[in-house]
Amino acid sequence: MTVKISEVIAPAFKPVHLDIKRKQHVHYWLKGGRGSTKSSFIAIEIVLGIMKDPEANATVLRKVKETLK
Repeated sequence: MTVKISEVIAPAFKPVHLDIKRKQHVHYWLKGGRGSTKSSFIAIEIVLGIMKDPEANATVLRKVKETLK
């Protein structure tokens, strides 16, 4: 099965996706409110990175306010 990245990431994150693809930066700070698809976008990018590099691994830490559920 083939999936186009442009069909699964929000258009707002396309420039960031291209930046990651071109390896232009090492760290990224993404802004956006609830429902901005930040977590979904990052999850896709992590999976893509692991698929491209057989020796890659990932650790994900998510900081949230204590009032979020």
